[in-house]
Amino acid sequence: GEYIIYTSQALRNKAFGSALDFAWSAIGTGDFAIRESISKIKTFRNFKEHKTVKPPISAAEGLFGGHLLAVRGADCVVFLDWAEGAFIRKIDVVPTQIFWNETGDGSVAVHDTVSRLYTDSVGYGFSMPQCFFFFTLRFCFISIDFLVLDAEMNY
Repeated sequence: GEYIIYTSQALRNKAFGSALDFAWSAIGTGDFAIRESISKIKTFRNFKEHKTVKPPISAAEGLFGGHLLAVRGADCVVFLDWAEGAFIRKIDVVPTQIFWNETGDGSVAVHDTVSRLYTDSVGYGFSMPQCFFFFTLRFCFISIDFLVLDAEMNY
């Protein structure tokens, strides 16, 4: 496929190209990544090409944006930092969506209808049919048919 990024006010073409997947960074303005092939990911800073990254898995099948760049493989997801493309963590789950809390220290990987929280924070969680609750002093995740609320319950 292809992507085109326009400025919001003047609708000028800011960046364009071919890509299999596209993901925005939650950190910088104009920072994004594209998946060009199963073995090649390019990151951009302020709409300019920054790095080419070879993911540490056999085949990249998808991208997710956020505080870290997440690359989905056939049987896992790996997290890379946006600055250098350095490996952060691998999780043996194949998510369909990834949600981040505001501080970026916790994420939720949604796989089919099961929500799992992966975080370095200590917290408590419990689940009920079609509902999962997790909370810490700083973060609250509630999934009810993929509805996500933050600790201040903004929705």
